[in-house]
Amino acid sequence: MHFIKILSFAAILALSFDGCTDVKPIEDEPSHPLVVPYDSFVDVASITLDRSELTLEEGESFTLKATVSPDNATDLPVQWTSPDVRVAYVSGGVVTAASAGSTTIVARAGTKTAQCKVTVRNRSLPNKLIPFADPFILYDNGWYYLYGTGSDDGIPVVMSQDLVRWSVPGGGESHLALAKDDSYGTYWFWAPEVYKLGKKYIMYYTAETHICVAVADSPTGPFVQAVKTPMLNEYALDHSLFIDSDGKLWIFFVRAERGGIWVAELEDDCMTIKPNTFRFCITRSQDWEFEDVNEGPFVVKHNGIYYMTYSGNGYESPKYGIGYATATSPAGPWTKYAGNPIYQNVGGLDGVGHHAFFKDVDGRDRIVFHSHYAPGQIHPRVIHISSYDFTPEGVMQISEDFLTPGME
Repeated sequence: MHFIKILSFAAILALSFDGCTDVKPIEDEPSHPLVVPYDSFVDVASITLDRSELTLEEGESFTLKATVSPDNATDLPVQWTSPDVRVAYVSGGVVTAASAGSTTIVARAGTKTAQCKVTVRNRSLPNKLIPFADPFILYDNGWYYLYGTGSDDGIPVVMSQDLVRWSVPGGGESHLALAKDDSYGTYWFWAPEVYKLGKKYIMYYTAETHICVAVADSPTGPFVQAVKTPMLNEYALDHSLFIDSDGKLWIFFVRAERGGIWVAELEDDCMTIKPNTFRFCITRSQDWEFEDVNEGPFVVKHNGIYYMTYSGNGYESPKYGIGYATATSPAGPWTKYAGNPIYQNVGGLDGVGHHAFFKDVDGRDRIVFHSHYAPGQIHPRVIHISSYDFTPEGVMQISEDFLTPGME
């Protein structure tokens, strides 16, 4: 074995006085790499993060702090990774939000890992949001018409040609497609739906927790309820029309006193419920539905299967979300999808629900829904638009890539 003798600073000085004038003094003794004996390594026992969940807006950053135990562990430093850098990327614990969606940041030290779920909210919001709840969109003759819960005096409507920029019909601050003077009831105007049937436009709506129907010659109204009585003489709300491929008419709705979502057949006039056709559909039954009732039903048909989408939890809950049930007939029986909810807290939104499906000008399947205005602030609820489809196995899925329209 050979040894290399390291001369000390004093020895170097001594040499210089012996005539070795080309050797210059140094500031300090040379450093040596740290050599740790194998048996002195300390493994990481655990790693924790100061946040397990994080919500950011696009472009925002947040520094996650990792705590490694024990603090004298000699394993490699903390390594940070993000499985989807399109949503958020991380460097040295600094998480930067890229685009709307969700991902999981992973911190690793030695063999131990810790995770933080990161949700990125799309904040490319217009200056003036649409303050509607319980929205419904009708496409007719080159225009989209958006109706919703949003006035104490009736049902408001706005219109658009691109789903992004919306305006009030005729200008002004607002326009009521249905005014309370033309309707049953004087308050609680909720959850409108409008359909073009023949040459007429029919609006189903709730007033004073009774389901009603009114008619107009134009999608912007005025809608008028000729006979000012509700369709059903009991507390009911959140109705939705479904026209089957055989032309049969069904109306789904929440029966407030009996509980849950029900369905009944309609006469050909689209206004009269057929007696003795009421059938129970669903009620709160899954673990995620921990508040209030199932509400806001909407039915579509795909490959011979009927899909009833609905909202679970109270609308004031941040965990308000969307689930669905399936059946082979509108009359049921209905079976809830085991993977519910299929849409909840997407893109940093709270209170996601009470939706309606529609087709856009290109024939794509779209969904309009409302959310809370912002985390911690319910009102005014605002509108978002996304798309939906089905997997080859028949599972309904709603895209987390949504847009937030605004008023011009």
